[in-house]
Amino acid sequence: VTAVLPAAEGGISADLPHRVPGAHPAWLFDLVAVGFGQVAALRLGERYGANVDAPAGLSKVTLTR
Repeated sequence: VTAVLPAAEGGISADLPHRVPGAHPAWLFDLVAVGFGQVAALRLGERYGANVDAPAGLSKVTLTR
């Protein structure tokens, strides 16, 4: 379990807690959390040997007729 939370927040247990320092607006915290989640997903995929550039079942081309 990974958690991204403000530094002052307590009472949450996670295997990988990541605390964001300082008092920032909520919208800024959301941007940081989403960015961290994307990087974490990339690293996890690479760690388990997934082809992160061409995931199974995902096509980047829309076929039209």
